[in-house]
Amino acid sequence: SSNIGIVMKGQKDFKQAASYYRNAMNIYKDLGNKFGVAACYANLGSAYFYVPMYDSSLYYSLEATKAFEDLNVQQFLPTTLGNAGMAYYKLGMTKDSKAALLRAIALHEKYENKKDLSFALRYLASVLREEKNYREAKVNAERALDIATRINARQEVLDAHKELSEIHQAEGNLVKALAEFRAYDIMKDTLYKDEKTKAIAELQTRYETEKKESEIKILRQENDLKESRQQ
Repeated sequence: SSNIGIVMKGQKDFKQAASYYRNAMNIYKDLGNKFGVAACYANLGSAYFYVPMYDSSLYYSLEATKAFEDLNVQQFLPTTLGNAGMAYYKLGMTKDSKAALLRAIALHEKYENKKDLSFALRYLASVLREEKNYREAKVNAERALDIATRINARQEVLDAHKELSEIHQAEGNLVKALAEFRAYDIMKDTLYKDEKTKAIAELQTRYETEKKESEIKILRQENDLKESRQQ
């Protein structure tokens, strides 16, 4: 059930993913598998965020955080804390959001999760922008962009440019806002083209595979026919 949930989440069917994670969670509870339960809590926290059901996302993210702390499994805490921070923000709990995101950022730095660190910094920048703390928002967004650029995490580069554009716009610096928006737009086009190329390549691979399978099937049928004639 947990693996099916991961597949459903990958396909962006978050409601179905949550259903599978809940089933898996109950199985792990029956087996007394505390790590399995904690992992399901974490996955539920993530899935419910995108449903979106922010109260459920927060509940399971906090349960996952507590469960991993009890198990002394530190490396998964930045993810659960990050999800909690995002859910807190959506529920209007800005102070709690910042506290959770800052803990997540510190742990991402400790474990060198650079892509996730960039994501968390950019999300914190959004929270700070909403609070009109533009100076700190800019520091975090620029750091997110720098990390994402160095590791070539293009989705994070895209998101950081967009956030910086919105910060500059909120400050009234329209020249910088436009420059960042142009950078965002260029990256968006690049990502779209890459995704299109990838989709065409996948279709081509599928076509070639099906063609080969069809040819093998025909050869088998011909061999079967020859054998039946010889008998």
